[in-house]
Amino acid sequence: MPDATGKPTIWYLAPDTLGWEDCEQGYGDWLAAMISGAAAAFYRDLRWPGWEPEVQACRLDQAISTWPPPWTEEGKDISAASRRPVPMSEAMSLIGVTQDHQGGS
Repeated sequence: MPDATGKPTIWYLAPDTLGWEDCEQGYGDWLAAMISGAAAAFYRDLRWPGWEPEVQACRLDQAISTWPPPWTEEGKDISAASRRPVPMSEAMSLIGVTQDHQGGS
């Protein structure tokens, strides 16, 4: 979606709210920020102690599934949730995003 100037911006499907959030940056600015270290702050609330080895163990076609999910009140403390790698298609189907329907604003 474009910003107020008409330029397209990056949108992010937040796993803790299941809402699409506008990052308010174009792709180049967003990518430069991520490469420069902004990813740590961006994902701060979705990480848990020892997340690195769990994430490194995932293949590129996998995601970490948590129970209870982070968009529920019980799942807000991701460090207390049960976590396991699942196929990306399974993770996306849990939130209603399928190959035929890419949700968005």
